[in-house]
Amino acid sequence: MEEEQGSQDVTVRNTRRFWVSELWQDRESEGEYHTIYRKLVNNAKAYYDYFKMSESCFHLLLQKLQSDLQKKDTNWRKAISPMERLVVCLRYLTTGDSFKTLAFNYRMGVSTIQDIVMETCKVITENLMTEMLPVPTEEKWQSIAEEYNTLWNFPNCLGALDGKHFVIQAPPSSGSLYYNYKKTFSIVLLALVDANYNFLVVDVGAYGKNSDGGIFANSNLGRQLQTNRLRIPEDTELPRTTNKAPVIVGDEAFPLKSYLMRPFPGQNLDTSQRIFNYRLSRARRVVENTFGQLTQKFRIYNRRIHALPKNVDNIILATCILHNFIKKYNNESPAVYPTIPLTNNVLEDLPSQNGNATTDAFRVREFTGMESMLSDLTAESGMEFPGFLLSYNPTARVTKRIRSLIKDHEDLFAEDVFQRLARPKCVQPPKLYGLPKVHKESVPLRPIVSQIDSPTYDLAKHIASVLQPLTGKTASFVKDSRHFVDIIKTMRVEPDEVMVSFDVESLFTNVPIQDCLDVVEMKLRENGLSSEYVVLLKNCLEGNYFLYRGQYYLQIDEVAMGSPVAPVMANIWMEHFEQSIDMQASNVKLWKRYVDDVYCIMRGDKQDVERLLNTLNSIHTNINFTYEMETDRSR
Repeated sequence: MEEEQGSQDVTVRNTRRFWVSELWQDRESEGEYHTIYRKLVNNAKAYYDYFKMSESCFHLLLQKLQSDLQKKDTNWRKAISPMERLVVCLRYLTTGDSFKTLAFNYRMGVSTIQDIVMETCKVITENLMTEMLPVPTEEKWQSIAEEYNTLWNFPNCLGALDGKHFVIQAPPSSGSLYYNYKKTFSIVLLALVDANYNFLVVDVGAYGKNSDGGIFANSNLGRQLQTNRLRIPEDTELPRTTNKAPVIVGDEAFPLKSYLMRPFPGQNLDTSQRIFNYRLSRARRVVENTFGQLTQKFRIYNRRIHALPKNVDNIILATCILHNFIKKYNNESPAVYPTIPLTNNVLEDLPSQNGNATTDAFRVREFTGMESMLSDLTAESGMEFPGFLLSYNPTARVTKRIRSLIKDHEDLFAEDVFQRLARPKCVQPPKLYGLPKVHKESVPLRPIVSQIDSPTYDLAKHIASVLQPLTGKTASFVKDSRHFVDIIKTMRVEPDEVMVSFDVESLFTNVPIQDCLDVVEMKLRENGLSSEYVVLLKNCLEGNYFLYRGQYYLQIDEVAMGSPVAPVMANIWMEHFEQSIDMQASNVKLWKRYVDDVYCIMRGDKQDVERLLNTLNSIHTNINFTYEMETDRSR
């Protein structure tokens, strides 16, 4: 604030002698933006440390703000670019350096730095407010309540509420308005946050002398809650009670309301009251942790803010919006995929894996191959790549859905199985990785989605054990290599016959889920089993997602390898598929299949094999075969 007043006083007292001071004339050659920024682009970790966000997140932010940050060039000087203005503002917020320090770093005038920071904060607020802090809908409130129950074990909770004091320099002629109980001058941020540390509602600008309860009573949030104008869903019963109450949680500073829960006061509490206080505090600490994340990311809050109160309000609101923006688009991680250290050792000194390759070489290729595979998914689907990208972590929602599903179908499980499936456990999102197919040309990657400890893993494993006995009853079934050897050791290939190996391209990721579910339902009925298993199976397969390099992606109509039900589903579908093949018309003598690999003996030549291939590939659009034909009775 002293800097603001000083820069204004200088403008009034002194007549400008220079259009640009000599100190700032070399801005494009010596300024921090023109020297350091270009080097940061090639260093993801340094970039994240500098801006507290990834490069992609920064450029997305710039794209949303650029039109309002753009200034016109004049005949006298070139305007400061939108990118440089955003860099200066973010650096001020993330470091808390004074305007004078930034002026020397970026070779700009103090008043220019001040104007850039305040104007950029205003642009951030005006452009991103409706996107990052929208008015919650009824569906959004319900989603928040589900996440609080899943993550923090507090049902019917719509958010955690608390106030945060930001220390400022004493404003001129303000008396004791901003003087708080900690004997500092401050402005208060009142915030309601969701279960994932995102701001839902904020109220900025209250005097430091006011209590949290008083600020809440006079805020728009408090008044709208009092008059029920926030589109909050209808009251739902608490678990194992007939009481109905959607609530927000706060500490002892807030009054007890029908919609606002606070802890039991005092020390002499019985066991149930202590348990309630513990559960409430566990949900309420989310807002405390959110404030902690805010102050650690924006270090301006770790020191006294030297600005006028109206500008401090703008800064606080802008950082709350940026907090949500970074969590949504940056996933709170500069680089999730581990970097591969380069050493001076020759490759043969590294531990070998799969022949002449090396472990590090495989890691490099997996990284490149997975990027290519995701791009292929985009091209095949006709969707833009972000169509697969999710902006949130769906683990909590999927966990809630699967637990509810298990309870609704309790009669399908034995008692010990139900207890095991319904027991709360620590879950992790499915993770995508690739296994090189070293036996194939160009060594493509086989996509694997590791479902271990995922929300659907235990249920999928149980369903696989139910469906497994329904497979293996066809003439083409091969159990394992020993079984295959027993089959072919007595076989004789006649002179007019050929041996052919057919292979289904990416069977697991091409099994049509809905068609396969229909086949599973038919098999369940034929074997006297409940068709309700299809409901459970469908929830394990549809809407699947996975984590790759810190981003969450949605799987569309696929059964990726790694799921416990994937091999069973693939076998069931292929057994159904084989019913459409007229073996006699195609002159097939022997057709033996192990999952997606087929060994075939048939009468004819290459043209007959091509004809059979065309027939196979015409049965279903998802299933495509390739083949290899014998050469001189050998492979």
